[in-house]
Amino acid sequence: MRKLKIEYHKAKCIGAFNCIKIAPDQFEEEDGVRANLTNTKEEHGYQTKTVECDDESAESIIEAAEKCPANVINVIDM
Repeated sequence: MRKLKIEYHKAKCIGAFNCIKIAPDQFEEEDGVRANLTNTKEEHGYQTKTVECDDESAESIIEAAEKCPANVINVIDM
């Protein structure tokens, strides 16, 4: 099991929805304009959450961050 902290700057999302395609268990479409990080709290303008997941899920979350064209997803491997 891995523990990841996901930070998402929702206001800067451009709505490419790559994150939803790659990690649909963590991201969802909210308003047709931008993605939403599921089950989160907001800190300093970011939606954040910590998840414990298997390696496959962790790699999907990291890939979602890497494929974000607006670079608004940060993943910290704890």
